[in-house]
Amino acid sequence: AWIMTGSKRGNSQVLPLGYAVKPEAVKAQAQTLLARPGVSQIPAVQEKRAYGVYHHFYNHPWNIVGMEYLAKDIYPQAFGDLN
Repeated sequence: AWIMTGSKRGNSQVLPLGYAVKPEAVKAQAQTLLARPGVSQIPAVQEKRAYGVYHHFYNHPWNIVGMEYLAKDIYPQAFGDLN
C-alpha cells in the first residue's frame, strides 16, 4: 500500500481532507497527486492500493476502524479475517 496524508489548507497542493471537504475535491486532487512523475510508477499505486489519511484521524473514535482497514490491506495474510 502507498499512503498519503492531507488536511484542509486553502489552495495548497496537498490532499484536501477534513470535515468540510467535498468528495469531488478529494478525488480530483488525489488523481493529480497520483499522476506526478515517479508516483505513478510505485507498484502499490499501479495496483490501486493508494490511500489518503486525514492528519487528524487519530482525534476521532473511528480511528481504530481506519487502522484496521489499512492493516487488512497492508497485511492481508495476518488480518484477512478482520471485519
